[in-house]
Amino acid sequence: GYLDRLPLATVRGPDGQIAAFASLWPVADKSRVGVDLMRYAHDAPNGVMDYLFAELFLWAQAQGYRQFDLNTAPFSGVGHDPEAPLTTAVARFAFKHGERFYNFQGVRRFKKKFHPEWEDVYLAAPRTTAPLSALAAAALLINRR
Repeated sequence: GYLDRLPLATVRGPDGQIAAFASLWPVADKSRVGVDLMRYAHDAPNGVMDYLFAELFLWAQAQGYRQFDLNTAPFSGVGHDPEAPLTTAVARFAFKHGERFYNFQGVRRFKKKFHPEWEDVYLAAPRTTAPLSALAAAALLINRR
């Protein structure tokens, strides 16, 4: 249902099956279009995501979009401040060791090759919400299949 509400970019393999896709978040004033969910098939040709993104960049430019937003690379910019709260250490640990649950480092590596302008993004939650619960809820939303 989620993907039905968004435009999709797809790459089909020689057999006609979808080898890779990315959902898009276009902004009405064409100031930017962003990529959201992206996936590729386990048997997709090597480099299929690079091809998909190269085509998306060209398409966005031809459509008059001024910026292309690669979206986030979760937990990749979490610092090493010893004064930071426990949730910062948990986020840093998740980035370094959480590949079983989400491809944190792979997403960062993939997006980095396009030389993006990285911006910090923060998770805000009510004071009554335990920070680890907020992180877990965000992780579940990001990785929902």
